[in-house]
Amino acid sequence: MNDATPVNSLRQDQLAIGLVSAMLVALEIVWTRIFSAEFFYSFAFLTVSLAVLGLGLGALSLRFWPSLATSPRIGLAALLASAAAALGPAAVLRLDIQFVALFSSGDDLALLAVGVLILLLPYLAGGAYVAALFRRQRENAAQLYAADLVGAALGGVAAVSLMNVCGVPAAAALCCLPGAVAGWGRDRYQRAGSIAALVALIGFAYTADLTLVPKKHEKAPIIAEHWDALGRIKIYIHGAQSRGINIDGAANMLLHRVRGDWREGLQTTPEFRLDLRPLIRYLGAERVMVVGAGGGSEVMQAKLAGAKYIDAVEVNSALNDMLIDGAQSAFFGHLYQSPGVEVQSEDARIYARRHPATFDLILSRSANTFAALSSGAFALAENYLFTVEAFADFYRALSADGILLVEHQVYVPRLTSAVLEALQKLDLTEPQRHFAVYDLPTMHRQVLILSRQPLADKLIEEILPAVFSAADPASRILHPVHEPKHLISRIVSDGWQEHWPTATVDISPPTDNRPFVAQMGRWDRLDQGRQQQALAFEFSGFPLARLMVLAVLLVVVAVAVPLLLLPRRGGRASMPGVAWLYFAAIGIGYMLLEVAWIQQYSLFLGNSAYTFPLVLLVLLVSSGAGSFYSQRGGQRLPFLFVAAWTLIHLTLFPHLVTICGGLGWNARVAIGCALIIPPGFFMGMPFPRAARFVGEYIDWGFAVNGVASVFGAALAVFIAIHLGFVATLATAICCYLGAMVLMGRLAETATSSDTS
Repeated sequence: MNDATPVNSLRQDQLAIGLVSAMLVALEIVWTRIFSAEFFYSFAFLTVSLAVLGLGLGALSLRFWPSLATSPRIGLAALLASAAAALGPAAVLRLDIQFVALFSSGDDLALLAVGVLILLLPYLAGGAYVAALFRRQRENAAQLYAADLVGAALGGVAAVSLMNVCGVPAAAALCCLPGAVAGWGRDRYQRAGSIAALVALIGFAYTADLTLVPKKHEKAPIIAEHWDALGRIKIYIHGAQSRGINIDGAANMLLHRVRGDWREGLQTTPEFRLDLRPLIRYLGAERVMVVGAGGGSEVMQAKLAGAKYIDAVEVNSALNDMLIDGAQSAFFGHLYQSPGVEVQSEDARIYARRHPATFDLILSRSANTFAALSSGAFALAENYLFTVEAFADFYRALSADGILLVEHQVYVPRLTSAVLEALQKLDLTEPQRHFAVYDLPTMHRQVLILSRQPLADKLIEEILPAVFSAADPASRILHPVHEPKHLISRIVSDGWQEHWPTATVDISPPTDNRPFVAQMGRWDRLDQGRQQQALAFEFSGFPLARLMVLAVLLVVVAVAVPLLLLPRRGGRASMPGVAWLYFAAIGIGYMLLEVAWIQQYSLFLGNSAYTFPLVLLVLLVSSGAGSFYSQRGGQRLPFLFVAAWTLIHLTLFPHLVTICGGLGWNARVAIGCALIIPPGFFMGMPFPRAARFVGEYIDWGFAVNGVASVFGAALAVFIAIHLGFVATLATAICCYLGAMVLMGRLAETATSSDTS
């Protein structure tokens, strides 16, 4: 959207910036979803974060080619960004990068560099385009920055909506449309290019399912597939009596065949590897909740064992829809439509907290957090099912004699630490008597049993051993035992701190402040002698996720920062150093808050499919409003308000979750919006306020701010994993207070320059 004259109208430039910002943010989200399914989410974070660096570096290009800012054909940059964005993911996926070999293979490291450069191109072009408009409309920076933020907010919402409605491959093409529109100009060739790009993108969207991701050899024939913002679901033939369900190449479950119809009470009894029906019958459980119901195996067992009310809680609504209607529903006898079964597309912890009744049995089997079930572009996928506070919530949701059963492949040592701490905080007299742990070594599983009452001897010594030995003859009890030899029994006996030096993985209890249970890696396990599968999933203690985030931070410091400083060399006039630091501080601070709040509000709101776009929309739109009114109020007001609000948030948010977490969805959304809008409004003010002090260097400030945002996003995750969200938000407060000091210095410098 560019005229032939050097300076466009403000309204046109606002629309153009909004369109390009919408495209770039939408791409970041969709690409994260694509590469999370194809590469594993830690590598997706690395790849996409490095690509987004291009936004700041593209803006920096105006320092070396200032004629771009006045070029009547700058709209070609938007067209280039759109075209490169459409082709990028397909090209990178065909490079066949073996990410787990990065530490030992120079070839794969070179392929990664090529892939990042391919994905970098649309951000380079988009950054140059947006910075050019900022530079030639610098007197209207507040209005342009507002358009930038609002466009980014709408792009985030559009990305998630398109993925859910059209599927991820089509969304990858459709998200490029705003760039093609922004490239429209008076030049007929440019207009022809814009029209051609629009037509090509729409055509690509129709064929993206076939062309985006190269075909791979599947372990079995795929009979159904669905790919949206929550995950990539594949259903395949597993055998005559079952089908397999895979999510994001990480989480696997079975769908058992039933010859008959549960709605009519006609069914055959499938064979279950771990048959929990004797336990359910022993408990006389009438109300059962299944956490992460998946393919419905535990729902089926509860129904066969006589439970009257079964709540199948599965956060992935697309999987629920596939099992409620259609061919998959018929395959297992329309189980989810049968009497007594209620399917809930919701976070299980939120559901347990707000449910009016209590449960006789809560089942959680292999609820994996390393399946990337979050569309958040800046945050590693996590949930809050296995924290200290979560076990306290599930404990309260149990009936007087109720039991929680958690089974997992690798997390149980950390879960044992979490359960022990949760029970101690509940002030139970003998917390060790309220839970037991069993090992099923042949199945590579461990099971933790938590009871509202002290566990009965019959349950520990007869019922549970019989259940587990039927599934695995080598099963054994790890707690309670007379002589603690296994790591888990020693954690119960001595505390996890005592055995931290000798443990091979992280055994510290996850908390709501630091919920990263899947990040089991430790820095003292950093070596190259790990199996490829262990590397990908951190089961051996190799700190893969930490290394990926650290790589982003190092690239920014070692590569991007020196590039940002290049224009200061050669004795030429340049932006003051205090302004450089200021734009960096507000970029880092903004992203620290955004990333932490997206994660924290997913605990409060519960559904990651909606939390991410909701928080992003409210935060960015309110920031856009703040940008529009940025010249009002005192110089220190925005910084002091954001710092004070964040400090209050640190103190009160845990209590908010406890007090209001059980409210309905609409009430929680209203409360969440009311808490995000005020700080968001003032967070939009610092950037445009500085624009009047830097003048023609606004493009440079935009570049520094863009690179700092990538650094801030990675820093937020790094701090959260190691120290928690409280430390992340405290760092954000320091950034804003530091920016306040720098703003004062910047104003003094500008005043001195005017005087001289």
